[in-house]
Amino acid sequence: MKREYITHSPQATKIVAQKIAKELQRKDEGPVVFALIGKLGSGKTTFLKGLALGLGIKKRILSPTFILMRRFKLSHSHFKSFYHIDCWRLESPQDILSIGWEKILSPENIIAIEWADRIKEFLPRDTIEVKFKIIDPKTRKITIKGKVL
Repeated sequence: MKREYITHSPQATKIVAQKIAKELQRKDEGPVVFALIGKLGSGKTTFLKGLALGLGIKKRILSPTFILMRRFKLSHSHFKSFYHIDCWRLESPQDILSIGWEKILSPENIIAIEWADRIKEFLPRDTIEVKFKIIDPKTRKITIKGKVL
């Protein structure tokens, strides 16, 4: 399944992500994984702010560039945790294993990964790919491939 959105503001990008968050359903065979791919400033973190809001997370979402990962417990969902991972600073794809990657890959979790193209060989087969393209300073094209529901 492929969906495309054109947004004209950060708020519009957040709204797209909020709607997607409300559609998510738990899978028995593995986690819901979002692989966010796009240039710096293309809207990846903004999208994740909307996704987190749609999942009921009230805490401020900051990109975990220097700490690699943040975990948020979900209390109003059939998922237990939301993981926000930023692979920008990884020196090699294998570095993802140092955060307990195999344990994080649980059906109870939603995982959103910025700069996911840096660890593509470690992503599950059914990962949802979210690509961001800068059209102009305010406009973004967001292409989502994969089964979201």
